[in-house]
Amino acid sequence: MSASEPVWESFAQDAPYWYVDMAHDGDMDRFWREGRRTAHHLLEHARPHLQQTHRVVEIGCGVGRVLLPLAEHFDRAVGVDVAPTMRRLARTHAEERDLPVRVVEPGANWDDADTDLVVSHITFRHIDQWSVIDSYIRRTQGTLNPGGVAVFGFDTRPRSVLYRIRNALPDLLLPKAWRRGARGIRRPPDTIRSAMAEANLSIVDEVDRRSAHHTFVAVHSE
Repeated sequence: MSASEPVWESFAQDAPYWYVDMAHDGDMDRFWREGRRTAHHLLEHARPHLQQTHRVVEIGCGVGRVLLPLAEHFDRAVGVDVAPTMRRLARTHAEERDLPVRVVEPGANWDDADTDLVVSHITFRHIDQWSVIDSYIRRTQGTLNPGGVAVFGFDTRPRSVLYRIRNALPDLLLPKAWRRGARGIRRPPDTIRSAMAEANLSIVDEVDRRSAHHTFVAVHSE
């Protein structure tokens, strides 16, 4: 799907839970609790516009930290992730909880059924290639029911001088969280708005604008 796929598999083999949550200190109770909190916030953003709860898709599900709590509110849940190790762990955690979750690679037909909600909390912040994000947005349009909801998170802070210097440095000089694939990529908000408009996704709310946690809530226009 993108040049970052082998990078994320190496991350997943090295420290899957830390790369999902870079504040992770080994406390698994906290890890899952924070995932449930994030799922709750995503649902809060979507709920005023959500018409049905038959199917939810998470783009960049990792080990299932957010996907599994979301699955408790839907008849079916699908997680999409580039890293085989992440997918395997997500399936294992879903089976442990007896949840109706399917986990697939990005190239699979995750957009082959009517969907009520598509979310991506932090994944788009780590994808270098805009074309990959744009493809996810267009595929979201294809899978959402008319009136279905998308909740996407981006980093839309201005690209400061420090940000540009950091991105120019070789990975060997940077801490793990700032290396290619793991570091956050800042996007101009108008670029995101334009891509969503072209995909017939009408933005109905924006939360924490021009921040590292800028959340776009959109509804699929008929």
